Amino acid sequence: MKVGKGQSYQGYVLQSIAAEREGSSRPAFIGRDVGFNKPVFVGPSRNVRVCRKSVRKSLGRPGNPQFWGPSFTLELPTVYKHVFASRLADQRKPCFVPMLMKSHYSQFDMIPLTEAGVKLRDTPNAGGASVHSEVMSIETLQRAFDAELKASEMEVQYWPRNGSITDFVCAIGGEVLGVSVTRAFHFKGDKLFRPEDARRLLTKKLQGVLNSTQTVLFPEFRRQILHVWCKSKAVAEIVEEEYYKLKGQLRANTILVATVCSAEWLYNERSHTIPVKKQKPPKPRCDPQKMKHPPLVNGRKARKARQRHSRTLRLRALTAVQYAACKFYITTATTLAVFLLASLVIAIWGESQEEEYCGNGGAGNLSVAAEVAMMGVPECYFLT
Repeated sequence: MKVGKGQSYQGYVLQSIAAEREGSSRPAFIGRDVGFNKPVFVGPSRNVRVCRKSVRKSLGRPGNPQFWGPSFTLELPTVYKHVFASRLADQRKPCFVPMLMKSHYSQFDMIPLTEAGVKLRDTPNAGGASVHSEVMSIETLQRAFDAELKASEMEVQYWPRNGSITDFVCAIGGEVLGVSVTRAFHFKGDKLFRPEDARRLLTKKLQGVLNSTQTVLFPEFRRQILHVWCKSKAVAEIVEEEYYKLKGQLRANTILVATVCSAEWLYNERSHTIPVKKQKPPKPRCDPQKMKHPPLVNGRKARKARQRHSRTLRLRALTAVQYAACKFYITTATTLAVFLLASLVIAIWGESQEEEYCGNGGAGNLSVAAEVAMMGVPECYFLT
């Protein structure tokens, strides 16, 4: 399908939508400079250079080609299409390719998909809320680089099996590639997305990419594409900066494609699997005849009430015993202390009286007798 003379881009988009609804397997897309269905593939060239800060310098510029389609509009600078083709031909070098996608729909269910997208959407995956991102990943790669889906996530075979896995396998330019999809964003806002988050995400995903490449059996591939969905250009810039800071052994030959898309349905997906609660086995019921207190009309509530009451009584009895014991200990200790104090006072007083008597040579008794006689007390009452 080509644009006729005098036909606007809007009319062409409407015509492509109608053609897709009629049963076309792959919708036709166009661009201002390069056609979507005619990707540019070149061999390794020394003139192709990878520039850093590509998100800030390349995306959103007026001269970039914008490719229109019924589902979304994709902006892919021509130079990075050549960079992708050059790095694809060179098996040893990685690269960073930025893209900008604008969705035409506010909900994922309304988007018209190709056969590959429908297959990934309807095929069960290994779990998690990543269906939307994986489907849009194959749609983007298919229309940007003419990718062809080879196997879904559950169709890829590994050995050993308990390791990292890739999301799907596709073929671009005759080379089989694995594709791992992830999302870089923050739930509370893009301003809270930090370089540490990007470094942690890239390290985890790139290490998983290397592990799955080593353990894959069928379909066999030797390198992968890490497709990162970024919610804003600021997040994509952070991802790019942290990507170039990683070690070369971790980046290896992985191609990182960062697509900026602000569609909310791409990041708010939730898992559709509802966790099933494990039912506990029923408890064996006691025989009412063997129970000390048979159940009433509502036996369970009555049994619970009796248990609470008996527990309260035990606590009260324990409290009363503790109070009586404390009172007894306090009373005994007080009595013993008073008795010891009185004995000590009497002993001290007795010693002082004895010393006084011995010092006076018995004159103390005579003076006492004289005082008694003066008071008129008989002498027989005076004891010496």
